Amino acid sequence: MEFERDEEWGISKEGLTEGALFGELVHRLFEKTDWSHPEGMDKLAEIEGKGLEATGPMIERAGKLVKEAISSQLLQRVIQSGNYQKEVPFTYVQEGMMVEGVMDVVFKEGEDWVVLDFKTDQIDQEELETKVKQYTPQVRIYSEAIKNIFGKPPKEVILFFLHRMEAVSLPSILS
Repeated sequence: MEFERDEEWGISKEGLTEGALFGELVHRLFEKTDWSHPEGMDKLAEIEGKGLEATGPMIERAGKLVKEAISSQLLQRVIQSGNYQKEVPFTYVQEGMMVEGVMDVVFKEGEDWVVLDFKTDQIDQEELETKVKQYTPQVRIYSEAIKNIFGKPPKEVILFFLHRMEAVSLPSILS
């Protein structure tokens, strides 16, 4: 296996950028952590990170980022809903084509569904609007998946930009 060196992250697997590796690690931590009891995050980050051949600084940063997110108002909202699922697979047919994917989090508030998608892009305020537009097609797919599964679209899809700890709600594009 060949490796390449990156100034911030160190050694990474060939063909997998450091950003993609970090994103994979963060998503695994969200999936495998009990959000109500995240005390074992450091150990989990170490195990998952080593399995992905992530560097020490990347593992530490991912663990801290996920801990901060879990304590955020948004994820506390998810936890308090009492009805959420992580890594929700979906498949549906649209215009003769099969569409499939996995939603990071789906949770229920009252009678309505909300989709939460984690984003690990490192962006500044000026790039936020551009990134939201870039992810709009993905959000529409998630909305359509929820509509196909439950008979109505979600009331909200949220993009959670983790490095900024900023949530962007996209209710208006769902209709």
